[in-house]
Amino acid sequence: MFTETNLATNIAEAYYGYYEKSYTGVAPVSNENWTGGVATSVIKSAALDNLAAATKTIISNYIQEKREVDRSDILAYDFNDDANYDFENLIRNLTGGVDNADYRSWYTAFEAAVVYRKTTLKNYSGIIRRMFTMEGSEGLSTYIPTGESNSTMNTFYRTLSWYTAAGWDGTGW
Repeated sequence: MFTETNLATNIAEAYYGYYEKSYTGVAPVSNENWTGGVATSVIKSAALDNLAAATKTIISNYIQEKREVDRSDILAYDFNDDANYDFENLIRNLTGGVDNADYRSWYTAFEAAVVYRKTTLKNYSGIIRRMFTMEGSEGLSTYIPTGESNSTMNTFYRTLSWYTAAGWDGTGW
């Protein structure tokens, strides 16, 4: 922890390494000696303005007039009504993927912001009480507004500066 360079990454690697040693790939028996997986990432906050601008381009081009986002192919990090979804999966889903120039431009900004990410193959969810795959995880989650425009989470999301910076304010949500 007391290094002069890569402090955040060193902390993330130490955190990941500690839990990876105990990882079994099966549901843990208790919170003591956690064996149910680990995921961590490091975000470079100085790069978030560029990521927001790149995201705003995608959101404003691909979501208009409260278009409902198909979440079926987007990795969910938790399993309640207001799940957090993998951010890269969302953008790939909206743009059609890696062959799309919009996606590639956005991904450059994403990689500059998400400087470290690592996860075990599966993680345990206490909500669904089972292990779930982390395949496709890119290390940064996002909220996706729902069809219920006045839901508590949608209302809260509108208060965040990210809502405007990332272009959600132009979608009708």
